[in-house]
Amino acid sequence: MTYPYSHYPKTIEIDGIYYNLVTWAKQAEVTRNPNEYRGAVNIPETVSYNGVTYSVTSIGDGAFRSSGLTSVTIGNSVKSIGNYAFYKCYNLTSVTIGNSVTSIGSGAFSDCSYLEKVIVPNIAAWCGIAFEDENANPLYRAHHLYSDETTEITNLIIPNSVTSIGYLAFRGCSGLTSVNIPNSVTSIGKSAFDGCSGLTSVTIPNSVKSIGYRAFYNCSGLKKVIVPDIAAWCSIDFADYYDADMWVNPFIDVDDYSANPLYYARHLYSDETTEITNLIIPNSVTSIGGYAFWNCRALTSVTIPNSVTSIGWRAFQDCSGLTSVTIPNSVKRIEWHAFRDCSGLTSVTIPNSVKSIGGIAFQDCSGLTSVTIPNSVTRIEWHAFDGCSGLTSVTIPNSVTSIQNDAFRYCLGLTSVTIPNSVTSIGDRAFAYCTGLTSVNIGNGVKSIGSSAFADCAELTDVYCYAESVPSTNSNAFDGSYTEYATLHVPAASIEKYKAKAPWSNFGTIVATDGTIPEPPTPEKCATPTISYSKGELTFSCNTEGAEFISEIKDADIKKHYTASVSLTATYNISVYATKANYENSDTIQATLCWIEQQPQTEGITDEDAVAEMQAVPVLIQTQGNTINVQGAEAGTEIILYGTNGVQLDSVIATTGVASLNASGLSGSVAIVKIGNKTVKVLIKQ
Repeated sequence: MTYPYSHYPKTIEIDGIYYNLVTWAKQAEVTRNPNEYRGAVNIPETVSYNGVTYSVTSIGDGAFRSSGLTSVTIGNSVKSIGNYAFYKCYNLTSVTIGNSVTSIGSGAFSDCSYLEKVIVPNIAAWCGIAFEDENANPLYRAHHLYSDETTEITNLIIPNSVTSIGYLAFRGCSGLTSVNIPNSVTSIGKSAFDGCSGLTSVTIPNSVKSIGYRAFYNCSGLKKVIVPDIAAWCSIDFADYYDADMWVNPFIDVDDYSANPLYYARHLYSDETTEITNLIIPNSVTSIGGYAFWNCRALTSVTIPNSVTSIGWRAFQDCSGLTSVTIPNSVKRIEWHAFRDCSGLTSVTIPNSVKSIGGIAFQDCSGLTSVTIPNSVTRIEWHAFDGCSGLTSVTIPNSVTSIQNDAFRYCLGLTSVTIPNSVTSIGDRAFAYCTGLTSVNIGNGVKSIGSSAFADCAELTDVYCYAESVPSTNSNAFDGSYTEYATLHVPAASIEKYKAKAPWSNFGTIVATDGTIPEPPTPEKCATPTISYSKGELTFSCNTEGAEFISEIKDADIKKHYTASVSLTATYNISVYATKANYENSDTIQATLCWIEQQPQTEGITDEDAVAEMQAVPVLIQTQGNTINVQGAEAGTEIILYGTNGVQLDSVIATTGVASLNASGLSGSVAIVKIGNKTVKVLIKQ
């Protein structure tokens, strides 16, 4: 209470209660007791002092704060209870609120942790109270509402004199099981029934035009919402973050349960017994409000009349039982989230009257298999069809100029998509994770493609981009889509431009859109390698610097045997070729490595018991064209070449350890080379 400068209040004590007296107004305000209040306190309607009667109209800020008060009865003359008036009254168990109270201040009953009973003799007066915050409402602590000392109110009947239910009016009153709201009520305030977890049914009269933010939030026991007039229900303004001061960024998905009691009930009734599953909206309805049927999972079909021009924000979100909906030609806009998570919907036809499809309008409609977008739509907003995993086809008309972020993300069933020439921009992740997508046609009007627009489209094989000027793209536009195995089709005159810029340059094949494939440059071939043997080691070399060698060695002796003796020939067949990145592999060269026994060494041996030392030398036989080269044979050794038919083809005497045989007359792929007494089969490469 504020006072004129010349009329400061006088503090007095009457019957144990301290008051500030405002003599000029003949009003009294309950104030703090310097010795602390204890026990039960009854605040009268009037007090007398020096022969003057004062009306007790208020309880001051902090008047009973942290006192030993156990119960309080507030007289009918009191209009306001100040801030923190009963703060930390730990012993307070019951409060009786007079009929005249219209305002209870911030934190008035905060930390009254043992409060059990709140007595409200006049519900009409209670409905009109303006609570400043949740800690002002004693019901938040008590959970139980009484009409007198003994009668707890569980079935709440609000009288006809009430026109609005105030902010936080019954918040936390978990003892309520049902509420009857009369036709006189036109608005239900923010958080009015928030936390009424015992509430099982509620009837919303036709007179209600506005339901505030979180009005039925956390009414987890609610099973039935009765709406006698669907037309009236459609016109209700369910307040959300748009109406709250905290709403700042329209791109934040707040996912708040808001005011709509259907979120908890999921069941809509026209009376006490008739559940609405096939919803027919009457012709008197011109718009379907935000959140109107959110989470009403019992609905299976909806008929919307031609009188409706807009479908509001989250109007049918989470109506998972909805299998069909007819959108009339009168609808001009489908708002954000309008049919989000309607997983039972299989097809949607959007009429030509619709100018824009709001963000997230059909997100996670996983049962949706086809969508027809009319020529009237100019842009497909962000997340519009995100998560429509069953969608197998979509037609984007020439009227669309923009496909926004995540518009078709996770549309797993899409196999191909055509983006018309009218589209100038494709947003971030617009078609990301479309794992069934095999081909994409991008019109010639596209100027920009966003980050990860076609990322993780792992089955992508063909991309047709008809823009002659390379669209501006992020280098990760096709990340995870294995473009190195895909073909990019672009205008013939622009091929080199696309090749010069990532991510287009990452495509394995780039061809002209008319089907012409540019001739790729012929790669240089690796030089044919040579094979040499020295000191127990095979060595490969070739004239191509940095080449690697791929070799294979086979030994006929190393295998399973099933006889009493094993013949060891000590013969190895060798093949090798050279390879290098961006080079063609060399020809394969073949060779045979064997050991040739020489004459026994007798020189210097005099002891007749000594054993002559047998010598064996390695001989490398390799073929190259029509020549067989023998390296390592002892000089003077005769070397003869035979065909497999036993006909001698050539012979030579080894001179310097190297001998060459002419194999031009050889037929077949095997030759027989005899070196002294050693006979070796040699593979011949034709």
